[in-house]
Amino acid sequence: MIVSEFGNWGLPNPDEIQELDKDPWWFETGYERDNGIVYPHGMRERFSDYGLAEIFGSLAHFALAVQEHMARSLHYEITSMRLQPAIAGYIITEFTDVHWECNGLLTMQRQVKHGLDTLLVPVNQDRVVTMRPAEWSERPGKNVDVDLRCFDVNGASDHGKIRWQVGAASGELAAPGGTILAPLDAVGMVRLEAQWIGADGATIATNALDLACIDVQTAQQTLCVVDDPALAGVLRDLGYAVQDLALADAVAQGAILIARHYTLALQTAAQQGARLVILAGADSAPGDIHLPTGVVLPRAHTPWQGDWATAFSWLKKQGPFAALPGTPLLEMEYAAIMPDAVIARLPLWAMSTQSWAGLALGWIHSPVSLLFAAPYGRGQVAVTTFKLDATTLPTNAVAQAVWDGLLRLV
Repeated sequence: MIVSEFGNWGLPNPDEIQELDKDPWWFETGYERDNGIVYPHGMRERFSDYGLAEIFGSLAHFALAVQEHMARSLHYEITSMRLQPAIAGYIITEFTDVHWECNGLLTMQRQVKHGLDTLLVPVNQDRVVTMRPAEWSERPGKNVDVDLRCFDVNGASDHGKIRWQVGAASGELAAPGGTILAPLDAVGMVRLEAQWIGADGATIATNALDLACIDVQTAQQTLCVVDDPALAGVLRDLGYAVQDLALADAVAQGAILIARHYTLALQTAAQQGARLVILAGADSAPGDIHLPTGVVLPRAHTPWQGDWATAFSWLKKQGPFAALPGTPLLEMEYAAIMPDAVIARLPLWAMSTQSWAGLALGWIHSPVSLLFAAPYGRGQVAVTTFKLDATTLPTNAVAQAVWDGLLRLV
């Protein structure tokens, strides 16, 4: 079986694809496609208006991050295909960008996109050593199970051995490979490297991947979980002070209210000074009142699903989220908590000043929030669609770190 078409978007830096010292003519095309999400014109203004300059520094840095995100996505997808014996080959779409369709390995001006040399090249070979972790994040001092395998054009190969290293730890295992325990000792993005060594000592293939090592803190706050007993139990196990309180008592004692549905009673509590966290999702009931701002909408069957023009997601890794390593763009370590819903219809000023995580489509269109916090009445309300629940929080370091940052926001 051949996978005949797959790919990912990597936006070019508009300043590097100028024609006669101005944006190319095709920047005025694409506006008729899918509500204009692939229309390049105005990219610079949207980047600034949506507050992305504060997060990425500059449009040039954003373009590099998006192109590296494309390379990481290709690395993951090709690895997945090599691990499937029924797949004999694949075709990447496409070799170069074609106007606004920027899923090429090269730009329209034939510039190689950032990150492909280190991330795509090692896995886009006849003979590869694949790497697939069971988890993409962990706390310091913990181990991550990582499957290492050798493949040639005929499938798994038992020729030679695999040599691996992460930090000061290293080891070897005979081809075709197996599972190693990769220790994460240093906080940050930790590089795991692997070499496939032949019987003659020559290097056949190399590969590497990054794992997130996060020093998760536990906010010393009293919590009151309104409508999710399973979550309350998990939070107690994680060391949080969870109490069963009436709303009035929670407000009086300064407890943070945690709820999955926004109701009139919770609105009243926030107006009276409560700190409130709403964990919304695609299956969230509307409650009996609208959110203070915005509306929660499911991603399924919408362009926000990102199955045509790529959806780029980011987190402002500053302030309460500064402990989360890596670039602002959300990579594989966030896969377990990626939302099935978005917070749409926020005013432009709120997207740039009150949203801490967001998602946009194509050429930076249709921005939505994934996490925002704002004052409301005498209180504070934070809403997120990240999957922070009794399934992800017990063991996922990224989920735990995002949760801790969310509590510190209110």
